[in-house]
Amino acid sequence: MTSELLTWQQAFNSSSEECGGKGWNLARLHHYGFAIPKGGVITAGLYRIIAGSENIHNLIGRIDALPTNELMATENPLLTKLHAAIVATPLPVIFEQTLTEFLDREQLADRPVAVRSSATQEDSGEASFAGIHDTTLNIHGHDDIEQAILRCFASLWSSRAIAYRRKMKISSYQIACAVVITEMVNAESAGIAFSCDPVNGRHDVITINANYGLGESVVSGTVEPDQYRLNRFSKTEIDSQIGQKQQRCQAKPGGGIEWVKNTDSHQACLNECQIQLLARICDRVFHALGRGEQHQDIEWAFDGNGFILLQARPVTALPKITCAEIRNQPEIWSNGNFRDAVPMVMSRLVSEFSDHQINNILHRNFDGFYPIDPALRFARQFQGRFYCNVSLMQWLWFDSVEFPPDKMNISMGGHQPLLRIDEEYKKGLGRKMRRIWRGLKFFRMIGRYRKQADAIIKSETEFAEQYRQLDYHALSDQELVDTLQLLNNHLTDYNRAFIMLTSRKR
Repeated sequence: MTSELLTWQQAFNSSSEECGGKGWNLARLHHYGFAIPKGGVITAGLYRIIAGSENIHNLIGRIDALPTNELMATENPLLTKLHAAIVATPLPVIFEQTLTEFLDREQLADRPVAVRSSATQEDSGEASFAGIHDTTLNIHGHDDIEQAILRCFASLWSSRAIAYRRKMKISSYQIACAVVITEMVNAESAGIAFSCDPVNGRHDVITINANYGLGESVVSGTVEPDQYRLNRFSKTEIDSQIGQKQQRCQAKPGGGIEWVKNTDSHQACLNECQIQLLARICDRVFHALGRGEQHQDIEWAFDGNGFILLQARPVTALPKITCAEIRNQPEIWSNGNFRDAVPMVMSRLVSEFSDHQINNILHRNFDGFYPIDPALRFARQFQGRFYCNVSLMQWLWFDSVEFPPDKMNISMGGHQPLLRIDEEYKKGLGRKMRRIWRGLKFFRMIGRYRKQADAIIKSETEFAEQYRQLDYHALSDQELVDTLQLLNNHLTDYNRAFIMLTSRKR
């Protein structure tokens, strides 16, 4: 028998091909020091044994030959037959022994557990399968756990799951199902969090959704949760909304879940300190699992003492944020200029600091004469190195002060494709006059800052010298974090002066 029941550390040393996306991501969270529930992963080998039996294999082949519209139109008898065949299949005796030993070893034999599907193509950078495969909560006893495992396997063969696989061009023979078994978390509140804003695509915003009780009410969209949005760099709150939260989901005595009325629905689920802590955990997951490049969708629970992460997966689709006039043109990212300024792959701390500051500097270029969307992203990392959105730079400098794209290209390295600008847009007299007027405002601002140059340089030199004298080794962790935040805030304020003093007439 090729299947095993792995501890989190063993699962980390395995792969998503054996542990599924959910199982392997949980193992990675455990490896990087995040709090997750006790438990482990049944590898996909067990599913392959079940699916390889002659009867089930033949049914899968017949279903695979059916067109998608026929599968979705009505309750298909072949799907019903396959589901029943999988659920009725006895698990191998050797696996039953392995499961018993695992539950005893993890002290889960007499405790309620959650059994979650973890498909091999699930929770990847390309496909999420969010909410499509089965999760069963608050299960008691060996026999019920075995039935929940089989239901996880059968959930690969719902019409919805098959349609999604076909949409994502994933073959039914490519996919297999691992299963995650974890202790149930006694959650006071729970929900989901994103290291971005999944609705509008902003990369500098952390979004938290929360309700009392288990996270099922938030994940399923059954209630309107509390929502908190924070700046990802400063962790300061942008806005919050207390949701209706008419009901909560909670564990039912003896097994299963139940829905009950929230008596305190008008109150916030999380206090300010808890929101701050969860935001920092969310940012850490973004860097640990997403390497600071792939945003993360995180399911969490708060048990009264701390936050426990129940799963994390990449955010697979974010809206494109750009200017309307260039939305249909290719987006070109280049390191033509950055390769000299920031040539090396940086540590996580420095890269996060740099990401905020580089984007802030390029935004501050336009302060006071040409308002732009604060969500626009000028710089990002690919494989740890910074690249600049030269399409955006070409457009904004042309539209603001009529600086030609070919000249902007020279300042950005000189080898990027040129943006196409509609001739009528170039010639419109009203637009042309506005660009000239903005250019004059820009040059006047440069002049004002240059008159203050000596005072600004003196002040910044003194500030820098003060922090050079600090003994950073003597600082506590909290003092170090506070100092770095102060430096980050100071630089953010100084960037306007920096960009004006280093600008030249274009």
